Order: sequence, then C-alpha cells, then structure tokens
Amino acid sequence: MHAMILYASVFVLYLLGSYILVGDMRDYMGFSNFLSIGLAPVLIMLSVSTLSFLVKLLSGGANFKSELLTGALCGIPLGLLVPIALVLRVLGMGNGLLALIQNPVGSGSLITIVILYLFLMMVNVFQQSIKAAGIKDVPAWYLSPLAILIAFYLGFTVVGNLM
Repeated sequence: MHAMILYASVFVLYLLGSYILVGDMRDYMGFSNFLSIGLAPVLIMLSVSTLSFLVKLLSGGANFKSELLTGALCGIPLGLLVPIALVLRVLGMGNGLLALIQNPVGSGSLITIVILYLFLMMVNVFQQSIKAAGIKDVPAWYLSPLAILIAFYLGFTVVGNLM
C-alpha cells in the first residue's frame, strides 16, 4: 500500500509540476504530453522494481511485492527534481525540468552536484535492497549503478515511444 501511494504521489507531482513549469507553452501541449511526463518516473520506478526482483530471483528469495517498495523509495529522489525545478524557475535560473534533465551540466555546477546526489541516492536504495537479500558487496557495488542506469534507459525509451 505504501509503495502504491509513493508511485501515485510521484505521478501526480510530475503531472502537475510539468503543467506549472511549462508556462505559456501549455497552449501547444496536449494532455497526453503531460501524461507522458508524469508516466516517465513511474516507469523508471517500475523498472527499478523489476530489476531488483530479477537480481534477487537469481540469488534466491524474491518477492515482487516487496520490490515495489524498492522502486517506490527510488521515487523519492525522482520526486525531488520537480520542487528543485520549480525553485529554479521562480528564481529565474532554470528553463524547466526537461532542460534540467537533458543538460544538467549546462544548468550549472550546483545543479550538477544536486542531480548527481539524487542519482547516488537511488543507487544507495537499490544497493541496500539487494544487500539485504544476501548478495555480496562486490556484485552489489557494480550492479546498483548499472541497474539504475538501465532503469532510466528503459523508462525514457518507453515514454519516448509513447509520444
């Protein structure tokens, strides 16, 4: 239940946040565009859950219901991107969430550090989840960032094909 609340919260946050962040461009965007933007982090979180389930399935005991919570906990750093983009928009320092995600280095060194920190938070959640299942330190060290990057790739690929 807690995982589904986090999934829904991140979806609504991205849906409403993107509506606010686009400003005058919302006249040229349809509801399906905002729906795709809101669906992107949910698909990333679902990919994290699936990859965590697959890694734990290879090592022994895996329960997809508990892996949904791993993906949901990875949604917390993803959800922090929208308030950061809103603050940047209010301060006049950012072009929006999409520009922040597409080119974090061009947004400034502070934003790059914040995005790197949020990425490392997701890696840490994944790593702690698979280490709790009894996977040794070295495979967990290498599988965690790889799984998060694959989850981002899968999520953005699916959303890119939806648009």
